[in-house]
Formats: sequence, structure tokens, C-alpha cells
Amino acid sequence: MPAVPKFTPRIRKQKAKARATVPAEAQLANTAQSNAVEIIPASKTEAEERRRKLREEIRAQQPESKVSSKKKKRLEHYIVCVLDCEAYRFRVLTSL
Repeated sequence: MPAVPKFTPRIRKQKAKARATVPAEAQLANTAQSNAVEIIPASKTEAEERRRKLREEIRAQQPESKVSSKKKKRLEHYIVCVLDCEAYRFRVLTSL
């Protein structure tokens, strides 16, 4: 009985075909160049400090309201989104 070759699926996507034809050395060279300029993120203590300040500012607007666990969770999510937006704006402005 003849030996059956191992099954290899046909590559259908153009991007995958292009990657298969590019040698591995060229791919390594491209990844090394992409990290030429590194963006150093803010330290975690600075982020925590900014998060604490935002929390205090929002709570100062409504000092006597009771906050449920659901509202706390939404507030935390809002603060995270605000910090992410600020970080994105900073990255965009520094790249220009």
C-alpha cells in the first residue's frame, strides 16, 4: 500500500499567501524595525494617582449620594475609559 502524504490545507487568503512567500529573515527584520521608537507608558503609580483624583472629583460633585455596587462598577469603568482616552491622545500627539 502506498504512503499517504500528510494533509495540508490549501491557503485561500491573499494575506496568508503573501506571508508564506516572504522569507522568515525578512519578517524578523520588519519586526525589529517596528520597535525602533518605543513609547514608554506612564508608571503605575502615576496612573493610580490620576485614577484616585478622578474618583475624588466625581464624588465631590455628588457628596451625599449613596453609591451602589453597580454604580461603583460603572464609575470605575468610566474612569478607565477616560484614562485610556487621555493615553491615546498623548500617544497621537507625541507621534506627530
